[in-house]
Amino acid sequence: MSLDQTTLLEQTEKKVRELLANDLPSSFVFHNYEHTEEVVQVCQELGELAGLDKAEMRNLLLAAWWHDTGYIKGADDHETKSCAYARQFMELIGYSESDIQSVLSLIMSTHRDYTPTTLSEKILHDANHAYLGRKRFERSGALLRLEIESNQHRAYSQEEWQKHLLNLQLSTKFLTTWGQQKYLSRKNRNTAQA
Repeated sequence: MSLDQTTLLEQTEKKVRELLANDLPSSFVFHNYEHTEEVVQVCQELGELAGLDKAEMRNLLLAAWWHDTGYIKGADDHETKSCAYARQFMELIGYSESDIQSVLSLIMSTHRDYTPTTLSEKILHDANHAYLGRKRFERSGALLRLEIESNQHRAYSQEEWQKHLLNLQLSTKFLTTWGQQKYLSRKNRNTAQA
């Protein structure tokens, strides 16, 4: 691969931003560029705290950029669709097959039924759920509700939605020490307010 890490990540960000701006249905008001950018930032921060080496960090950040691009084609099996977008781009720029496989594995680890096992998978998990432990969780929850209701053509009562959010908060755990230190206390406050 001839691109340095900074150029690779800048080109990836540009491509993902362009894809999401042009092709993501407007009904995806939560799983959008803003969420993706936040996941990347948290991955960078947690990856540095964890002491990931340069290659691990690069693959983690690539996975973070691509992990939700599959929403362009709908929420069902979006991880697999995200992998297709990521593979196409990485092959185009000449990324090695072993690194492509690493990135795709990380993207697939974001599936809700998968239990992360590697440190990079755990960091990506924590970053993807950091919104649960943020002050603006109420806003994120409202956007998530709008997105689900719009795309599933289903209306939640306030009580049903509060129960859904409470179940999400109670069933989601931060898996790294750094994620717990940064987000657990606020997540618990958000849960108590639900």
